[in-house]
Amino acid sequence: MRPGFVVGIAVLVCGLAGAAEVRIADDFAGYAAGALAGEGWETDAMSWQVREGRFRCDWPGTVEAFPRDPRLFKAATVEATIIPRSTTGTNWKTVAVALKADERHFWHLALVEAPTSNDRRHFVELSEMRDGQWLAQNNLKVTASQGNNFAWEFDTAYRLRLTMNPEGIDGQVLDAQGQVVAHLGYAFSAPAVTEGRPCLRSSQVIADFDDFLVVAEGDTATVPPPPAES
Repeated sequence: MRPGFVVGIAVLVCGLAGAAEVRIADDFAGYAAGALAGEGWETDAMSWQVREGRFRCDWPGTVEAFPRDPRLFKAATVEATIIPRSTTGTNWKTVAVALKADERHFWHLALVEAPTSNDRRHFVELSEMRDGQWLAQNNLKVTASQGNNFAWEFDTAYRLRLTMNPEGIDGQVLDAQGQVVAHLGYAFSAPAVTEGRPCLRSSQVIADFDDFLVVAEGDTATVPPPPAES
């Protein structure tokens, strides 16, 4: 097990300059091979398994994994190491870290593969779904725009880091040497999704996730109401 991480999910809350800092960490090293990590994660069990000390997603559709903390944070950084292995289908494919309020409201920082009709090119995106509308970030002020055309490669590890605060959102992709290869950001200069629950997402990408980490300000968090009974 790597220093600084624990078996399963660790959630630590401590006082920090008058605020409560929340840290959620999982390096997946302590699970048995084939484990579903259900004690620490909410997932579709058919889509996710621990393999060789990493969290593997191998479902051909769109799937998500959430640490078992229901809070939506307004100030948080969520990051993970992602190793894309292969893609399925012929449409848009993404693998991402995300901050998600609900199905119609979220941000993701993603490695993207374009459709076959667009030469399956690889690039990076920081994109918003708001009120069910994709690419809703286009009405916001851009604060960083570097490396969105970065041509990521399969079987290569990248560190994706997504940071939200009340002023805006920022995403960075780092290579194995810790060099920033893409940096994208937006200010909340117009209506936007300004809170979210940390999340791992994949759409038609088989990928490994590792060294998941969230650092958040707990006093900025809200808890969504339970779903209405039908």
